[in-house]
Order: sequence, then structure tokens, then C-alpha cells
Amino acid sequence: AAAAAAAAAAGAVVAAADKHLPTQQQQQQQAQAPAGAGGGLAPTATATTAPAVAEAESAAAAAALQPLPMKVLVDYGLRGESAPAWLGGMQRGELVALSGLLAIVVFLVETALDAALTMAWSVAGQRMVVRLSNDVFRKLVTLSHLYHVKNPAGDSISRLTGDAWCVYTFIAGFVMGPIHQIMVLASVSMFAFALDSSLAWVSVAMAPALALSSYFFGGRLKQRAKQGRKADASLMSFVQQTLTSLPLVQAFAAVDRNQAKFGSLADDAIEVSKKGALLQSSFGMVNGAVTTLGTSVVLFYGGQRVFRGQMPLG
Repeated sequence: AAAAAAAAAAGAVVAAADKHLPTQQQQQQQAQAPAGAGGGLAPTATATTAPAVAEAESAAAAAALQPLPMKVLVDYGLRGESAPAWLGGMQRGELVALSGLLAIVVFLVETALDAALTMAWSVAGQRMVVRLSNDVFRKLVTLSHLYHVKNPAGDSISRLTGDAWCVYTFIAGFVMGPIHQIMVLASVSMFAFALDSSLAWVSVAMAPALALSSYFFGGRLKQRAKQGRKADASLMSFVQQTLTSLPLVQAFAAVDRNQAKFGSLADDAIEVSKKGALLQSSFGMVNGAVTTLGTSVVLFYGGQRVFRGQMPLG
């Protein structure tokens, strides 16, 4: 939702540029633009996110191995069930020790992959933000004087310092996040259906409830994000206007009046932030309740199947 609001705000800059620049000037600007400026964001995003996507796939595969040490411990080490061939005929005491070693190995591999994914994505995302900021700045400095008269400088500054991060938020929320989650879901589902298909279907049945929650809160979160961006831009614009006109403010003894105006704008921004935090907390609470309910159902159904001897305890 925040990404959509920021993308709409950044898109307004491009729309304004197309509106205020004459066609001939636009053609001259495109002809004189340096190589790689404007329109090169998509190739940059593809090149910089490719390593992060590969590491996300590896992290998803590692996440699917988390239950393995517990299964080795409970089913093969403690209960003494027949172990598969890949364990090499190990004794029960050896299997218990192996389960502990596997837990450490899985943790180290998952932590290393997660750290590598975070680092790779941070570098790739910041490169895209810098590239977009450069393109937006180039658009702003070529706009007509009329545009800058009608639009306060604080609004333009907020587009450079804040809205440029929309590309980072968008790629993280709509590309990297879904890819990682789909990989985790696919790998975990593969192992879950291989172990017990009926219990796996019960687990998957909780997903539509989470999707409905996201659909219900999505529009409301987007609206709050737009309101917050507008409030922050108004506050930044007022500060910029006041500081650039500081001699006039002091000469006409308008310090108290400007301070009162600043306090009013700050209160509006805080109020919008409070409402956004409340809505975000409600979203998290609903998702947490659905997840907890799903976990309870899975534990109850799985326990019943263990009592009936339809699946092993591990």
C-alpha cells in the first residue's frame, strides 16, 4: 500500500514534466540526455535483483529443511522406527546426536543465506533508488518556472528524498517478497504432501483467510499512506518556505504565528500517523489470529491422526 502511494506521487512528477515541457524541448532533452539516463531503470532492476532472486530460492529450500532434525530425533532416535537408507543404518544414540548436529547445520545454512539475501537486496535496492532519484532530479530541473511557482519546493524535495524509495518498496513488496514466499510455500508444500497429504491440505486451507485479510485492509492502508505522505509534504514545504523567508519573518515579528502554523501541521501529521499505526496493528492482529487458529487446527488434526496411528509422531 505504501509502495502504491509513493509510486503515484513519483508518477505525478513525470506527468508534470510531460505537461510543462514543450514537445520540441522534450525531443532536444532526450537527444542530449546521457546514456543510461531515463528509461534505464528496468534493465538496472533486472540486473541488480537477479542475484537476490537466486539467493531467495536457496533460502526457501533451506527453510523447508527445518522440520528434518525433529523428525530424525522423534521418529528414528526416540521411537526406534526403521530409518531410511540415507541414514546408513545408524544406531538410536547416533541418530539422537545426528538430529542435534542437523539442527545446528540447518540453522547456520539458513542464517547465512538470509544474511546474504539481505545484503544483496539492500545493495540492489539502493542502486535503483539512486538511479530513480537522478532521473526525477533531471526532470525537476528542466521543468518550467511556472511549475515551481505553483508547486512548493518542499514538495519537490519530498519527491527526491522520500518518493524515490517507491521503487525499493515496490520491488520488495511485489517482486522479491512474492518470489521468496512462493518458493517457501512450494518447497514446504512438497515435503508436507510427501509426509501426509491430508494434514498438508488442512494447512493450505488457512491461506484464503490471509488473502481475504490482505484484500480488506489493502485499500485502507493505501489511503492512509497517501494521507501521511500529503501531511509530511505540507510540513516540509512550510519549513522550507519559512527558512528561506527568515529575514521577512523576523522583520514582521511573525515568529509566533509561524510556530503556531508549524504546530498545527505537525499535529495533523501525528494524527494521520496514529491512525495509520492503528490500522497497521489491526491488520497484524487479524493475520496473527488467523495464523494462530490455523496452527491450533493443524495441531489438533495432526494429534488425532497420531493417536489413530495414521502418521508418525515426528
